[in-house]
Amino acid sequence: MQNHKTALLFVRILSWSMQITFILYLCREICRKRGRGLEPADIARETNL
Repeated sequence: MQNHKTALLFVRILSWSMQITFILYLCREICRKRGRGLEPADIARETNL
């Protein structure tokens, strides 16, 4: 039963990280459409809030 819990946790973490990646991608696309790209420093500042 422990294996099942571990797999569930892994799937949850995976989907959570995919959501974050998707949100960062969306932010970058929006900024690019406004005429400026997101610098890595901007991404770091966003995620450190």
